Amino acid sequence: KLKYMRNSVLDIIREYNVSLAGIRVAESNSQNMDVCRLHIEGVIQEAFSSSSVKNYFVGRKRSISSRLNISTTDFDDYLKGKQNYDLVLNWEVCKTSVSRESVFVALGALS
Repeated sequence: KLKYMRNSVLDIIREYNVSLAGIRVAESNSQNMDVCRLHIEGVIQEAFSSSSVKNYFVGRKRSISSRLNISTTDFDDYLKGKQNYDLVLNWEVCKTSVSRESVFVALGALS
């Protein structure tokens, strides 16, 4: 499964000429660490490092917030939909916390 995941990530990187990337990783203080998730995160990071990606960002909540110059409290409010992030056009299109977090990781990779 991990080999398939790696090959899929590398195919996407090649097909779309990805040069910047970001990945949201599990919090280090998580009580319920999912070993499968950790393996997948590692495979994706390895794929980034062994591909044409020039720069990639590996972020947790605090590092993402820091790169975007927002507090972790505001970060949580943005993810929950309590606030609109005005620096992103059409923020309202991101209807789930997962999609909002993906946007933040992408912005973190650009920073």
